[in-house]
Amino acid sequence: ALTQRIVGVADYGTNPENLPVVVKLETGSSDDIFVGFNRVRGINAAAKDAIDQVTVMEQGANGVGYSTSITLAILSA
Repeated sequence: ALTQRIVGVADYGTNPENLPVVVKLETGSSDDIFVGFNRVRGINAAAKDAIDQVTVMEQGANGVGYSTSITLAILSA
């Protein structure tokens, strides 16, 4: 099991512990999983979905190029 504290992108500038904004989970294929926290304030103040929740997304291109992402889950923080 992996335990990792993360911050929302809106909190990136006020992150004294230098916590990650996103965690990439390698799947062994070109479609990887990304876990983030959708902090709804600052640049994310207008967000309508996943308000202050953890998002689990799948994206192709091995996370290094443009690819449509798919929401796999929205979880309570």
